[in-house]
Amino acid sequence: MAVDCRPFSKDLIRRGWHLARGLKALLIAVHVKKPLDQVTPEDEASLRDNMELAVDVGAEVVYLEDSNVAANQARFAKERHITQIVVGKTNRSPFKQLFRPPMSHRLLNIVTQDVHIVIPAARGRSSAILRECARAS
Repeated sequence: MAVDCRPFSKDLIRRGWHLARGLKALLIAVHVKKPLDQVTPEDEASLRDNMELAVDVGAEVVYLEDSNVAANQARFAKERHITQIVVGKTNRSPFKQLFRPPMSHRLLNIVTQDVHIVIPAARGRSSAILRECARAS
């Protein structure tokens, strides 16, 4: 699964863990750093927290560096014989996506593996769904 410093990565890790557990498969958390990216201390701390969560759920943690994140993820998946890839959906506007497609879409065009795109839950949406399920039962 693709992990970065954003808080949403914690959701990706949990979703990846559920998928791996269901498939009885190894879970690998991968972070690809772009060489020219300037990383703030806050982002470093957040990435460290996310990777610690990955380790806590039993994932192998891998750090890579490449300017093309999608190609690097694809290459890594091929080298490690990975069959399922979990990535997050971008928050970029559709207008910006016209000029640079999100990593998830670029990845879909270059891999043969199954790609699971996780969409962030709207604030409060998941708890509302849980409340509805509790009322229905």
